[in-house]
Amino acid sequence: MALTDQFFTSDPEAYKELFDHANDLIHIVLPGGHILYINNAWEKQLGYSQEEAQGMAIYDFVHPDDRHSFMEYRHRVLNGEWVDRQIEVRLLAKSGTLITVEGSVSVKFTDGKPLYTRGIFRDISRRVEAERRLLALNEILRERENNLHQLLTHAPDAVIVIDQSSNIQFWNSKATTLFGWQEQEVLGRALSETIIPPQYREAHSRGMQRYLATGEAKVLNKPLELTALKRDGTEFYISLTISTTFQNGKLAFIAFLRDIDKEKTTALELEQKQLQLERSNESLEQFAHVASHDMKEPVRKIRFFTELLKSEALDR
Repeated sequence: MALTDQFFTSDPEAYKELFDHANDLIHIVLPGGHILYINNAWEKQLGYSQEEAQGMAIYDFVHPDDRHSFMEYRHRVLNGEWVDRQIEVRLLAKSGTLITVEGSVSVKFTDGKPLYTRGIFRDISRRVEAERRLLALNEILRERENNLHQLLTHAPDAVIVIDQSSNIQFWNSKATTLFGWQEQEVLGRALSETIIPPQYREAHSRGMQRYLATGEAKVLNKPLELTALKRDGTEFYISLTISTTFQNGKLAFIAFLRDIDKEKTTALELEQKQLQLERSNESLEQFAHVASHDMKEPVRKIRFFTELLKSEALDR
């Protein structure tokens, strides 16, 4: 009786039909590695017919980089060791395509000697490819996040990120220079406890509550000019732009801030000088009007008396 017939002894047709209609790749292999049987899924996935596969070594189908680990795994099974894990290997199809499979090998013993091994493997090529793509995308995302972090860390402007509770989550070195607070001093603290002047705190709280409740924003993505507080309590003018972002999958707010105190102070001084000049011009116009009136009256009198004298002279 042939060895393949021995495998199907109890009910040959039932076993063969079961195996041939299985979605998994099933093979029967001699202890030395030569194939006795492959099912239809194996033929379909790898492109080898039953006749072509029989007599070939199972190791010939395994990718060279995976061959040693597969041989070691199968050797342990043949030695009767309990191997409670599945193995993942890449198989070479007749077309040259690589197919990644995952499964296990068991052994049939007769009189304490291995008769053959049974392998049941599932094609996981799509899953592996999806995992590979996901890994690549995650790597790209990590690289981008790192680049963004470096960009924000070394940005020429102060950059501050707060969460939905207005607690500071990010504080770059320029923010330390601008406000005097060290990063470790402010992380986790409320923004209103650090840089928001008292007169703006209520408006900041209302604005946050309104946006979180309705999505209505009045200050997002708009340049603002207002005052902020340094660590020593000094109030100074800043230019501020706020946008939304996400941190760890949660909504957050990112602010870009720049010191414009000198420019703002100069602009306010210029405005004051302009107002003073306008008031001075108004005063000068009033003076000129009065002076003009006062100077015209004597001239009129002189003209009157001149005409009078001329008239008297003619009468003589």
